[in-house]
Amino acid sequence: MKIATQRYGAGHAAYFEVLDAQQQLFPQEIALAQNQLNQLLIIVHLYTSLGGGWNDPETLAPTR
Repeated sequence: MKIATQRYGAGHAAYFEVLDAQQQLFPQEIALAQNQLNQLLIIVHLYTSLGGGWNDPETLAPTR
């Protein structure tokens, strides 16, 4: 998208090229964010399956 914007700014391309680049970029950014989320969720599931590694606040509450 940066190249398309630069080409448009220099007068070498129509704004359609910028819009087309954005249409290709935004779904890829969403897919990247989804992949990063999936990686983090996998790590959480791994830690949970290996026994946690953190303490549950409800189990740490003092009993009376």
